[in-house]
Amino acid sequence: MYLKQIVKKEELSYKNIVLFAIICGIATGIILDVELYKIPSIMNNSLFNIGICFEFWIFATMIIISRTKKPLEAACKVFVYFLISQPLVYLMKVPVDPRGWGVFVDYKGWFIWTLLTFPGAFIAWYTNKKNNMSIAIFMVAILFLSYEFAQHFNVLITDFPFQLIACAFILYQIAEYIMSFEGKRRIVFGILSCVSIIAITVLFLLG
Repeated sequence: MYLKQIVKKEELSYKNIVLFAIICGIATGIILDVELYKIPSIMNNSLFNIGICFEFWIFATMIIISRTKKPLEAACKVFVYFLISQPLVYLMKVPVDPRGWGVFVDYKGWFIWTLLTFPGAFIAWYTNKKNNMSIAIFMVAILFLSYEFAQHFNVLITDFPFQLIACAFILYQIAEYIMSFEGKRRIVFGILSCVSIIAITVLFLLG
């Protein structure tokens, strides 16, 4: 299943983007509220990565981008998505976090990432072209995902089955991106992605 098949709509409207952002923001906030209790049986669970890791947010971004027709449209829609979803995550934490409204101190980092999503999504739109430049752009995301995979895999091998779903999701996501290409480009991109995952994981485990 390719990214364009995950969302059946030909193009995501701003209404769809806002709804998607609200659902993701509220769901993530609730998940992180549970994490506050530090229950041993669910700590390091793949589910809680959504609040601190990039794999889900990269995937959400690529789904939006795959359903836009122009780079500026992609930049605007992805920016709106993060501008709504990320503050909602922290807003959901206010009632249960001992810091109250102080939790928004943690939002500073995500706000910077939100600002970067505009130029990032503009550039990332060109992955829709499926040419050599698309591979180069995709490799930036692959490097991020490879590092995330290395961290999760380190937990997986020491505390199985924690992070099993997270590792599987990252591999699935990368496979989606590889299969969106055809012919020689699929082979080249597949090889580069595999080298990235293996090399970064090995370096992380040895370091």
